[in-house]
Amino acid sequence: MYADISGRSIIKAGTLPDVKITFQNQTPMRPAEALQALDTVLASQRITTIFQGPQYVKVFPESEASVEGGPIIDLPPDQLPDSSSLLTYIVKPKQGLGQRLMSAVTPFAKFHASIIYIPGGSAVPAKAGLPPQISAIHGSDDILVLRDYSSNVRRMLKVLSESSMLDK
Repeated sequence: MYADISGRSIIKAGTLPDVKITFQNQTPMRPAEALQALDTVLASQRITTIFQGPQYVKVFPESEASVEGGPIIDLPPDQLPDSSSLLTYIVKPKQGLGQRLMSAVTPFAKFHASIIYIPGGSAVPAKAGLPPQISAIHGSDDILVLRDYSSNVRRMLKVLSESSMLDK
């Protein structure tokens, strides 16, 4: 069903749990809404999906989500789906507020190491969980990388915008 709606081939991890899922929606949905609903239903069973380019969807246990990179999304926060679609979102905190910003949003994180703070102009910390090919960030701006379910990232960004901790 996921393959039919998305038009992508499914790549399943060998460690997927064997679960039976029943879902019946009460109203018609557009394809994007149906995929977001399926992402959420699957996440309720500890199964995560992630688009791998235009041809594939990778399906794996939720416990492996912290080592997977979701697609980088740059939509305005209010346009992020309120679903369990895994994504990556990059934010720039106001100067000098990066550590405070990280502390403010950590309680909303679903996964271990899903929030990465990168101080401006410095090397990426080895414990950041990023590939070794990424050794430095150029520029003076701090960066916060959020890798989590869309609904969690949406809540994090709402808290940050209300507290005026982000550069607009």
